[in-house]
Amino acid sequence: MTTADRSESPSAETRTPDVILHDVRNLLTTIAALTVRARSSLEGDVSPNAQQATQLITQLGKAVGNAMNLARSNGRAPEGEAEVHLVNFVEDHIPALGAIVGGSDHLDVRFAERLGSTSVRIDATDLLRILVNVLRNAEEASEQGSKIELEFDVLDTDRPLDARPAELPPNHYAVVRVSDRGEGVDRSLVDLVIEPGVSSKAPGRGRGLHVVAQLLREASGGLRIEPRDGGGSTIELFVPATG
Repeated sequence: MTTADRSESPSAETRTPDVILHDVRNLLTTIAALTVRARSSLEGDVSPNAQQATQLITQLGKAVGNAMNLARSNGRAPEGEAEVHLVNFVEDHIPALGAIVGGSDHLDVRFAERLGSTSVRIDATDLLRILVNVLRNAEEASEQGSKIELEFDVLDTDRPLDARPAELPPNHYAVVRVSDRGEGVDRSLVDLVIEPGVSSKAPGRGRGLHVVAQLLREASGGLRIEPRDGGGSTIELFVPATG
């Protein structure tokens, strides 16, 4: 290849820093999603190999989280309160989120028109952990071949909102709804399923929704679980929002 040929061919050298940074973010979030899923899969396994794998995955997750913080701030240390543009974040990570449920064709993602430029007051790594855990929970509960519905909306409330782990004050919230076609959850068990180690799947499992509830509480948000018409459940997540 001549020098002229090389100068006219697309290469990494011709890509702008913004494009490269965008690709790096996508790669990191895909790895983060896979580490969350791998760690969840090892829950309850007390074998030495599983314990060693869990330690390595945890260390990798922390390293990826630190790298994501740098990538989001273009190499600068993040300042102030964490805030994530919800639509941009989800659209960037649909391939990674689809991988949690067996492929993007198994995930039906919808955005309410009124969502607009809404941002959520939560760290992006925590938001990813929340979405991965609720999607994995829905995928495991669903009938084979059924789609998981992932909807995003906003809610303004002038009265306290019934949620778990605690009632939420009046506020402007982003709402994330994850719906499956599984057996559903009895209303009387809602408080139990967000406790660590409580699950209908297998002994030693059941930390996913507990992690979700804890992360939401740290972000001054919450969740509730409702039975779905026609079978299954809908998990609603509430996160304080702006915009």
